[in-house]
Amino acid sequence: MISFIKLNNFKSFKNVEFDLRGKKGIPKKIAFIYGENGSGKTNLMDSLFFLHNSFNTLMNINLLTNIENKDLSNVIEENKYSKDDLISFIKKIANRPLDELLAENKMIGSKDPMQIEIGFYLNKKEGRYLVEFNDLKVIKESLFFTIRERIGEMFSISEKSINLNDSVFVDRKYKNELVENVEKYWGKHTFMSILFNERKIKNKEYINEKLNPNLIRTMKLLNRCTVICKNNYSQKGYFAIPYSFLSNLKEGIFTKKFKKELPVFEHFLNIFFTQLYSDIKKVFYKIMVTEDNKERYELYLSKEMYNQVIDIPFKLESTGTQKLLEVVPAIISSLLGESVFIDEIDNGIHDQLMFEIVNLFKESLLDTETGQFIATTHNTLLLKQLEPENIYLIVTDSFGNKEIQNLSDYSFRTQRNNNIQNKYLNGDYFGLPTVGYLDFTEMIEDLSTSLKPEKEFSV
Repeated sequence: MISFIKLNNFKSFKNVEFDLRGKKGIPKKIAFIYGENGSGKTNLMDSLFFLHNSFNTLMNINLLTNIENKDLSNVIEENKYSKDDLISFIKKIANRPLDELLAENKMIGSKDPMQIEIGFYLNKKEGRYLVEFNDLKVIKESLFFTIRERIGEMFSISEKSINLNDSVFVDRKYKNELVENVEKYWGKHTFMSILFNERKIKNKEYINEKLNPNLIRTMKLLNRCTVICKNNYSQKGYFAIPYSFLSNLKEGIFTKKFKKELPVFEHFLNIFFTQLYSDIKKVFYKIMVTEDNKERYELYLSKEMYNQVIDIPFKLESTGTQKLLEVVPAIISSLLGESVFIDEIDNGIHDQLMFEIVNLFKESLLDTETGQFIATTHNTLLLKQLEPENIYLIVTDSFGNKEIQNLSDYSFRTQRNNNIQNKYLNGDYFGLPTVGYLDFTEMIEDLSTSLKPEKEFSV
């Protein structure tokens, strides 16, 4: 579970902490983050997405090399790409070098280093991972967690020193190999990226024998967060999903691996959507054979329309209904004990429907041992059912300074019988848009006077 996120000079955050620790330092299992448009909600989620990408920079180089050496004729023919175009596309979406990631994520105009620190809670012990960058590369990296029952420094690397704890890197020969890799790759890649690449290119059992088990567990935890966030053009995300079929519930190629998973998730989706929508009578998959004799699956709905039931491809459904399908893997992952972070979970979904889903979902989540669900939202209806400790606000003052506040930390006490939604909308907690006076009539008159049309509108 993630216990805190500290950001320095990351996108719009100069210095901010998102603290999820509750009683006795145990992270909260559910939290919703509010704030006006442009306050940084997406940037907060994006920090975890950036971190995941930084773990993969070295591994992606090897992946791209393998792809370049493969026969891609089937893919090229099916998608009408040239091989060079396909490799260029893969480089663009997968093989992101660290300096390019930093150019997109480091605070504009800041000359100070960008720093991300992630606190985590694993096996009832606290730990933290810190990484620091200048404009082009890593300049500092460290990990603290349990070593032989006590919290200690597992590794600490800077431009001046390499410290790998002997109790963590137990094989001296392999430790020397890692030091050589640090001297060769570190800077353009993080040490975490080096370790993940080691697990990819070498036998996992061999690596597990050479490293302290708590380091392996920490790597898995930090890389298994599901993150769904958006940018100006599209939605992006990383799903640490427990079942491969969840990666594309809508449609895809039907493989032998999916024969067991498809009917199980078909049953899940049928219950989920028929209980949420009165006009949806059934959810099911159709299996179709393509021209090249491959089997494809596609999700369908049986909907009642004007006294008759019609089968409709799910891809033709509304934006809100399709958004719900995108959220399903995240819900399943969190209920299976994973940490999930979703930006604008309510986008396109009716406020009341989202209210009912969260109301039913949060009770099941609280029953899990390690499940965690964190989301940004504008849905103020949720404030009626959430406890103050599960509500966070990104507050921006008139000078542009940002702070992430927990509702339970406010100096005045929010009584249980008070309406949190009303108090938020009244501005008691801040985090609301502040709009000045706009005289649209005067503005349009000024516009029309200054820019007289050269000719009449054409159709």
